[in-house]
Parts: sequence; structure tokens; C-alpha cells
Amino acid sequence: MVKRFLMVMGIAILSVGCATVDNPKANVDGKAWRQVQDNTKVITLGSNRLRISASTPFASSLNGLENDMLVRAAGEAAARGAPRFAIVHVQYEKEGVSRWIGTYEDLQRARHDADFMGSLDRRFSFKTMNTVVRLLGEDEEAARKAFDSKSTFDALLASRVEAKGIKPSRKLDVWPF
Repeated sequence: MVKRFLMVMGIAILSVGCATVDNPKANVDGKAWRQVQDNTKVITLGSNRLRISASTPFASSLNGLENDMLVRAAGEAAARGAPRFAIVHVQYEKEGVSRWIGTYEDLQRARHDADFMGSLDRRFSFKTMNTVVRLLGEDEEAARKAFDSKSTFDALLASRVEAKGIKPSRKLDVWPF
């Protein structure tokens, strides 16, 4: 009886060690998305506007804060059926800039413009970022640059997975005994 128990336990331990989830990419993407959700907050401001707040603890980069905000904006835009989006207001800590931001380069310029006293360069500080995001239809504001919701989401989520070294969870099989 003891031998049988030990044998069953040994097989169970070996099978758990080899088990993985059925769809590792979806599992990893889900983990990355939950991390972004933990760092951001969304408030709907109307049919085509969102307020997205992002925060990061000290010793985190401002680029990471911006990426979390962009991933959340892209994910929310795609989920709401908006193929494109633009940032129409961005506020870092206490300094804000209101203008159309439709590319990452525009976001970097807005960061530079908001950093009047060099306060955003402090590595060991709590950082916050508040944005107003405008959701756009395919042809809406077609002449203006805007972020593509799906490609922005896919690229930045994949970048987060790689940077954070996120791995698939292990799946425990349920034994029928």
C-alpha cells in the first residue's frame, strides 16, 4: 500500500513538472495584461474619450510608465471597436500638455515640454501620468497621425512580456482517483 502511494505520488510529481498550459502565448499575454491593469486605471469620459491614469513605484522608468499607459489605451480602444486613438492631453506629475499626440515621438516631445524643471528625470521617485485618450474611427481625423490600436497593443504587450521575462503558468492536471 505504501509502495503504491509513493509510486502514484512520484508519477504525479513528474507529470506536474512536465505540465504546461494549453495555450502558452495566451497565458503569457494574459499575465502581462493583468500587470498593466494593476498599474493603470481607466475612466470613461463619453462615447469617444477615456481618462487613463498610470502610476509606477520608485526605481521604475518613465518609459515603462508611458508603455503601460499606451498598452492600456490601445487595449481599451481595441476592446471598444476603435481602430485608432490619439492622446489629447497628457500630464506628468503636476505638469501637463494639451495637444494632439498621435505617435510615440509626439509623446516624447510632450514629455520634454512638460519637464520644465527636470523633475521627471529623478530615478527614485513615485511617478504618475494622467492622459485623456480620444478613440477614433477608421476614417475619423484621417489626415492626423494616430496610434493604430491593434498593432500598438500587440507590439507593446510583446515588449512587456520580453522585458519582464513572463513565462506561462504551469497547469495542474486533475487526476480521476
